[in-house]
Amino acid sequence: MKFGLGLSVQHLPEEPQAARFREHIEQVRLARAVGFSSVWASQHYLSDPFTYFQPIPTLARLAADARGMTLGTGVLLLPLHHPVEIAEQIAKLKAQPGKDLQVIGSSDLVQTLMEHDLVDEYRLMINPIVLGSGRRLFKDGSAKTALRLVDSKTTSTGVVILTYQAAGKVVEASATNEQ
Repeated sequence: MKFGLGLSVQHLPEEPQAARFREHIEQVRLARAVGFSSVWASQHYLSDPFTYFQPIPTLARLAADARGMTLGTGVLLLPLHHPVEIAEQIAKLKAQPGKDLQVIGSSDLVQTLMEHDLVDEYRLMINPIVLGSGRRLFKDGSAKTALRLVDSKTTSTGVVILTYQAAGKVVEASATNEQ
């Protein structure tokens, strides 16, 4: 079993931000020392009177103290941000020492990260249910990317978990190469 730390990055406007941030640093250090495996920072947009530290820059700052831990965001409403700004923040965060960044259930954010070549690994869970509708993970016009299967598991309920690593851009074969 793994445990993760969910940071409450909200604070009242009159609270000293530097003191609150030092508390987050100490929480991450303690969580790492006792064996927690991940750190999560989220953001809520309708939380008056509270204000929030931006999750991605917060995680970037905490990365050095969270060495070996997975970093992740909770709520991040991409339509309220400029996609290139989010891609730049993620690229900076990936450059920090640390373990993994995870995106869970955010197709808009995944699309933006894919467009900027920031996805290293895909973990896809295929459930044995036909819903008949839904959103596509890979939208029309997405850059073609080669994937290499690195792991597959089937759960007792029939869910198939596939782990792929990005293997570069797809090179279109010409008709002469295929013959």
